[in-house]
Amino acid sequence: MNLLMARLVPTMIRLRTLTASGANPAAAAFWFVMSIGLLVGFAIAYPINWWLVANHLKLGMMTEHPAGMLGTMQDHDAEAGARHEPHIAHRAATEVKSTPRPAVPVMALLSFAALAAGLAIAYSFGLG
Repeated sequence: MNLLMARLVPTMIRLRTLTASGANPAAAAFWFVMSIGLLVGFAIAYPINWWLVANHLKLGMMTEHPAGMLGTMQDHDAEAGARHEPHIAHRAATEVKSTPRPAVPVMALLSFAALAAGLAIAYSFGLG
């Protein structure tokens, strides 16, 4: 989230200054600016999300959920006799590996540093 916001805020601030009605939520230009900001933020945040999923610190879209996490849906599937078998390649890709713990604090610090840099850039564009 820090990396998404680190790029979304400066992009929106810069684009709002370039468009006539970019700051008015009732105008289409505002939503265009917001969409562009989200796309840029997504592109910047994607690598750290990939790393988080690869190191089992975040669940991915196709990650098998731990028992009991799905609640009523899991109970419903068990009652219906449904059985979910993940694809062999997916199972191999999501096997539990040891997470390099020194890298976790480093990545957290990098995300906060990126957020601070993004806010500084936005401030230079006229946020403050």
